[in-house]
Amino acid sequence: MKVIGKKSVAAGLKFLINAAWYIQMAAFSLALCVLVYVSIKSDFIGSDIPVKLREHQTIKGIVSNSADLWDAQLKLSEGVLHVKTKLSWSMILLMLGQFACIAALSLTVTYLLRKIFATLTGSDGSPFIPENAARLRKIAILIILLAPLKFVNNFYNFWLITTSFRSKENNFTPDLKLDFQTVLIGLVLLVIAEIFRMGTQMREENELTV
Repeated sequence: MKVIGKKSVAAGLKFLINAAWYIQMAAFSLALCVLVYVSIKSDFIGSDIPVKLREHQTIKGIVSNSADLWDAQLKLSEGVLHVKTKLSWSMILLMLGQFACIAALSLTVTYLLRKIFATLTGSDGSPFIPENAARLRKIAILIILLAPLKFVNNFYNFWLITTSFRSKENNFTPDLKLDFQTVLIGLVLLVIAEIFRMGTQMREENELTV
């Protein structure tokens, strides 16, 4: 089975990544329109906040201390607290900022992958070029950045629950954690990027000696 070059596994993955690029563009554009429409037409927005339920306890009641939050429902099977939040300008700006960060990271990673796989299906078909090492390094850094972005969102949810909600038996807590798995994937990609850089350097040295 041919892995690199024309009519290879890399060519198939290149097609999928190119399709994912256009699908993401369409999906993010549609999501932005929906977000703007909801912000204008609606007075509230529903959201699911991940929570941890303490063992051997049952829910007897959830009460909101805030007038901006209501209709709280704890979905035990999904491990989330579903709430309706009153929309304000600060909330709208927060959602738009979060949306912009996610869209920018996702599209940038996909764009860099398109560039990498384009070099794998050319006439040369060699991945060991300086540009690919730099692209892999950028992808690794962007993936690592996902972890603190998720943590900021989790911290906001933590603040929201601890200040606005209480259970009569205090039997659920916000799920505040750092995504170490994402960080690990980013670090592995950083190592691979360095291997690519070294491979590129060795290839250039060999070409000079020949």
